[in-house]
Amino acid sequence: MADEYDVAVVGGGVAGIAAATQLASAGLRTVILDKRPYLGGRASSWVDSRTGRVFDVCQHVTLGCCTEFEGLLSRLNLRDNLTYLDEVLLQDAGGKRAALRAWPLPVPFHLAPSLLRVPWLTFGDRTAAARLLSDVRRFADDPPLAARLDFETWARRSGATPGLMRGLLTPIVVSACNADLSAVSAAVGVSVLDRSLMQSRDGYRIGLFTRPVGEMLTEATRAAIEKAGGSLRSRTTVTGIERVRSRTYRIAIRPSGNMTASACVVAVPWDVQTRLLPLQALTPAMERATRLLTPGTIVATHHWFAGPLDCPEALGLVGRNVHWLFKKPAAFHNDDCGSYVTTVTSNAHYLGSLGASEILGIAEDDIRAALGCRALPPIIHARAFVERKATFIPAPGSETLRPSCATSWPDLAVAGEWTDTGWPSTMEGAARSGAAAAAVILHSGL
Repeated sequence: MADEYDVAVVGGGVAGIAAATQLASAGLRTVILDKRPYLGGRASSWVDSRTGRVFDVCQHVTLGCCTEFEGLLSRLNLRDNLTYLDEVLLQDAGGKRAALRAWPLPVPFHLAPSLLRVPWLTFGDRTAAARLLSDVRRFADDPPLAARLDFETWARRSGATPGLMRGLLTPIVVSACNADLSAVSAAVGVSVLDRSLMQSRDGYRIGLFTRPVGEMLTEATRAAIEKAGGSLRSRTTVTGIERVRSRTYRIAIRPSGNMTASACVVAVPWDVQTRLLPLQALTPAMERATRLLTPGTIVATHHWFAGPLDCPEALGLVGRNVHWLFKKPAAFHNDDCGSYVTTVTSNAHYLGSLGASEILGIAEDDIRAALGCRALPPIIHARAFVERKATFIPAPGSETLRPSCATSWPDLAVAGEWTDTGWPSTMEGAARSGAAAAAVILHSGL
């Protein structure tokens, strides 16, 4: 029957895609249901009404340490749409730049020469960095100890100086965790440093996409699911899920009525899942997550300029309102555009409280100052987006709030970066959660 499936995956973010593609590859007839025109969830795209072209709502990146997400891209035949930067550029408010790159030294010392050459760090800051990084491995191996502290407290106890906190730890940890150092669990902050800087030679490298993320994920996922006999239904809103009996779920959808499935994966944000899941299926941990996980804000801006800008592909800004600049390649440009630059600001509660024109003005000032431009080329078009629930904040103790993917019923699972993945709220965490949810369904004997 057209509306009968082995598995229905509600939500087409990265977690839902990861779960659906694994279930489909296992031979299960799978359908993905998502309310947006493009998949990707919070890593999705939009059609700009002025230009008629597809753009990412926010610049999303991956890192070399994000192996599960890269594996998902490979399964979708999208790996060629991802390029890694061997050199990561940071710049302070005075215009000095530092380049993080791997040197021909054994791990974990491969980044040491780069870290020692960060020009705005004093000798004392660099000595403190060496001591702190030597503590990372010990704390990474003792998560319960680190979980009791916030990252700022842990870093100070490990000898971090104010200059080190401001000039290196803040750009790395705030970008990964979307929260101030004092609001991040030490366990999570330490794991970010360990995975990105110390575990492998490639962990620090930034991966950039050569196409809009939502567009490419939608096309590739549709092809993979339909090849396996399943279906992708975008612009479809799920209004309810009812378990009629074991291995039979009735899913109410708009605009086309109902469908049935033998199993379900609900891959939606933590504050939405209780609206869809039957109450009997919720575990105590899922209920706690809904009540107690706190969202964090990310602000993104987009600027299309009439003339050229001398801007790196990615530039991290230290001590400015905007945290990252990204110059998009020509494939993203409008025909009459000379340069297209996007900005990203994490932990952006204040910036997100402003109006669009104020946000764009602040971003344009930071672009001008960071690139040393007294005047920018004329702006053809600009947009600002505020994602108030971009991620959850990995606060101290939040690890105990994050549930597993299993519900009270073996044929129903949840997925999302807010579940217990051991990672912050990232695409890597989402991909790991989707894989775990698929494993729950497959283990049920479906």
